[in-house]
Amino acid sequence: MLTVYLVRHAQTEWNAQGIVQGWKDSPLTKDGAEKAELLGRHLKEIPLDAVYASPTERAVKTAEIVSGLPAASIRKNEGLMELNYGSWDGRRAADIQKEEEAKVTTFFTEPHLFEAPGGDTFAALQKRAATAWESIVDTHNEGRILLVSHSGTLKCLLAYLKQESLEYFWEAPSLANCSLTHVEIENGKIVVKDEGNVSHFE
Repeated sequence: MLTVYLVRHAQTEWNAQGIVQGWKDSPLTKDGAEKAELLGRHLKEIPLDAVYASPTERAVKTAEIVSGLPAASIRKNEGLMELNYGSWDGRRAADIQKEEEAKVTTFFTEPHLFEAPGGDTFAALQKRAATAWESIVDTHNEGRILLVSHSGTLKCLLAYLKQESLEYFWEAPSLANCSLTHVEIENGKIVVKDEGNVSHFE
């Protein structure tokens, strides 16, 4: 059996400030690093065969803290990057809401039709996340893997694994920073467990 632990990166400065990150980046907050440490303690008795992460600083740093491995030992995969928000990257969400209300409405009510200005669609994001996933699971027939990515990427990936339409993207469980989801694959059967679990913070 192959078990994959899916983790959303820890809270960043821009998360706390309400700034869209996408393909841009910002450092982890103190609270973010502390929660990553709590998750690391929760998983410390589980031997990991490999650690994968989006190449963004926030994902790699989270993977380092959770796994206890140096950045050089973490396998970076560009397919695990967040939605490219194009011209929205680096802007405050509140300003985008005021200036581009119609597109923001589409984002939240018809995600399957949304296209970021100069950036991705969720379908494009799902396609590259699924490609990354298939490559990773083809490499590992069994064992335990940690995979650190982003909220949008993980939600698209989970929709792919559960064969759910992106039309219902926002109806799926939310994934908090440093939340834990684990997926088991055995004899070709995929089972998604503990989606968005944050009990390790308690």
